[in-house]
Amino acid sequence: PDMPGCGGSAPYFASSSSSSSSYTDLVEQWKEHLVALIRDPRHMNSAAPVVITQGALGTVGIELAGPPAVAASSSPSSSMSAKPVIRALVLSTPPSWEAVSTEFNPNVRSAIWNLLTFPRLQDDEGRTTRYCSPFGITFYKYATSREFLRKFSAKNLFSSPEAVTEEWLDELQTHSVPDDRRNAIIAFLAGLWRRDRTDQMKAIDPASTPIMCAFGSEMSTIASIDRKSTAQTLAQKYKSVMPALITTKNLPGRNLLPYESPDAFAESVGSFIQDHAS
Repeated sequence: PDMPGCGGSAPYFASSSSSSSSYTDLVEQWKEHLVALIRDPRHMNSAAPVVITQGALGTVGIELAGPPAVAASSSPSSSMSAKPVIRALVLSTPPSWEAVSTEFNPNVRSAIWNLLTFPRLQDDEGRTTRYCSPFGITFYKYATSREFLRKFSAKNLFSSPEAVTEEWLDELQTHSVPDDRRNAIIAFLAGLWRRDRTDQMKAIDPASTPIMCAFGSEMSTIASIDRKSTAQTLAQKYKSVMPALITTKNLPGRNLLPYESPDAFAESVGSFIQDHAS
């Protein structure tokens, strides 16, 4: 589980101009990478995949589930572009409603981004090769320390402190060590993924891309306006704008259901796929 860094990557270009309102949508970038993988000619005869997301990465799933003409706009094959990119979506602990229904303040985004990344090391062509922010480096070291990971996991991820095992912490720390792990988490913390996605959710066709949401019985969120939300209220908000949401499940746990309730989660997903996406 590469929770701190979401995988290795090159440094991100946050904006194509100096305007703080023109920041790149991180989710759009990640979606395009997945579309290219799914639309690879070697997979032309394969069925569209079922995508399962965890937490805030549900935003990527929402974008993938959009109308084919939009979600597959980068596909070189028009015949493939006419097909849905994915055939079903499972959102395990969907993003907070605030994160998908409101625009993130561009001035706050710009301030966080610069604080975490400036100054930047660039190559001869002016491309960023490394973030050299003293604050960003110090913050990342703190955020990947064993004590912070233990406290954060107990408070925000698992339903009980006892569930935060040494094996879990070992995995987190091991995957956070390589230098390229910092890039994605810094872009994530700066809010490059936060956008109002209600229009995308409304446009998802339930007939071609049914959606299931799985919520923990002790679900919690750190989003300011959602702190008192329950699984039921969050499910109602998603249903109000996303007609493709046809199945919701409440499972034991807080925010990491595939780890907290693996059997129940797998059974729920299997039944959903069999009933709606087989």
